[in-house]
Amino acid sequence: MSEDLRNSGACSGDCAGCGGDCTSFDSEKQTITLTLDDDSQLECRVINIFQAKEQKYIVLLPLDSTDGEGYLFRFFQEEGGNPRLENIDDEDEYSFAADVFENLMSQAGFLEPEDQEDESAQE
Repeated sequence: MSEDLRNSGACSGDCAGCGGDCTSFDSEKQTITLTLDDDSQLECRVINIFQAKEQKYIVLLPLDSTDGEGYLFRFFQEEGGNPRLENIDDEDEYSFAADVFENLMSQAGFLEPEDQEDESAQE
């Protein structure tokens, strides 16, 4: 498993627990550079790679992020180990994948379950 993923706080270190397959990532490649629509580049830390249903997803956080907002993409690994990302255009698929990621984060202890958040907001 990539040291970056292991140390990111989003990975429990047990790929069986999240269904991820991050073992094939080169530990020297700790970031992915995105090319944006305006051809500018944005370097992002890989937070997590996980599988939901039949599809793998990747969560990226810009290195200069101050608000903790990340990016969620479909993830594919091509021959030779190079990653390929695809935008998620379908709102239902995006919501589903985001919910799965939030549940993984919650199970790993990085987010409170929604029930606990709702109760504390009412107090």
